[in-house]
Amino acid sequence: MTDDPQESLHRSVQSLTAELVSVYEELAVLHSLGPRLSKLDTEESIAAEAVAAALESVESDCGWVAVWDQEQPSVPAQAVRGIDPAAARHITETALAPLHFRAKRAVLSHSWIEDHHLDHPQAPDRFLAAALAAAGHSLGYLCVGRRPGGRMYVSSDQKLLNAVASLVAVEMENVRLRRAELEKARLEAELELARAVQRSLLPRVLACHDFLVADALSIPCQQVGGDYLDLLSAGADDCLLVMADVFGKGPAAALQAQMLQGLVHGAARHTHCVRELLDTINACLRERAAPGSFVTAFVATLHRSGRLHYVNAGHNPPLWIRPADVQPLTEGGPLLGALEHPTYQEGVIDLHPGDLLLLYTDGVTEAVNDRGESFGDARVLAWAARQGGGSPTGLPGSLLRAVEEFSGGRPNADDVALLAVRFTGGGP
Repeated sequence: MTDDPQESLHRSVQSLTAELVSVYEELAVLHSLGPRLSKLDTEESIAAEAVAAALESVESDCGWVAVWDQEQPSVPAQAVRGIDPAAARHITETALAPLHFRAKRAVLSHSWIEDHHLDHPQAPDRFLAAALAAAGHSLGYLCVGRRPGGRMYVSSDQKLLNAVASLVAVEMENVRLRRAELEKARLEAELELARAVQRSLLPRVLACHDFLVADALSIPCQQVGGDYLDLLSAGADDCLLVMADVFGKGPAAALQAQMLQGLVHGAARHTHCVRELLDTINACLRERAAPGSFVTAFVATLHRSGRLHYVNAGHNPPLWIRPADVQPLTEGGPLLGALEHPTYQEGVIDLHPGDLLLLYTDGVTEAVNDRGESFGDARVLAWAARQGGGSPTGLPGSLLRAVEEFSGGRPNADDVALLAVRFTGGGP
């Protein structure tokens, strides 16, 4: 027995009509919902609008949105309709969470309580959920439910809810991307501020007196660092030289270095004695700095006669470079911030016109090559022995190139700061 052609045609027309109606409903919902969602700027407000649209379009009694942040699901309170929020969270955590991690894109249940063994008075008898899928991953689920006695969900309901969920997921992802862009812009602004702080740790003018010439550079291993160098006038006949290294790296070390700069400039207004300067700075660091904040430093005053008074507080020994000799400047004491009442020995040397001073931080000596060898003090001394009688201009860059050649261009593991000073002579 064959089907009546007329009857077969009638069924085909009915099926096509139903499909066209379903497509029309889907397009109508999306056409109405899209502009409303595009005006919203938070995931919570988008979720709330999505639930309202889903309840109306799929004719349901309750609904909510479950979203995932990392591995934990949450149900925004404003995105819950017709069901207690605690019940929605319970259902999400009990039944939807396992599906989310298996990337289950849709859930259709006609006997929710039986299928998922839920014993909750607020659990809907009929349940439908669609994944909020965007950019290749699921952000959560858009859920609707019907109370006992409500009609069963059919495939057209599922298609419609999937369409709503896809649009909602795209808008949520857009909000997340905009938030990520804003966060990126905020971080860039903070980094630019940190870079400004770093630039402030360099002396504005290297020619602080007519009896010397100088050159300097500072290369943080991160965006900003904790090395600080300075060269400032200490009266008509003296110049104060400072090189310091704050323990640590990054923004925290840079802020500590800026505080150290303020301490140096403040203390230098009251005394030019290097031991008194370091005693004052040490006391301030112990009183004001965070616990465990230590600083190595070299502080010296250079008189126009060539006499240099210095104290080395646990820092890499600067080098006194003469045409036929290189001498490390080691007199001093412990690093700053470590002891309450440290004792510092003051060193005194007499420079002659043409003599060089090289101050540097441990980013130079601790640079390593691909064999794990450090550049070390011996290589710095060997390089310095070839610089006697030269100009300080370009000297820091020359040493930095020697370090980079040794390390094979490997990124610095620590901040690098260099200050080269040549005494030109200035009378008695």
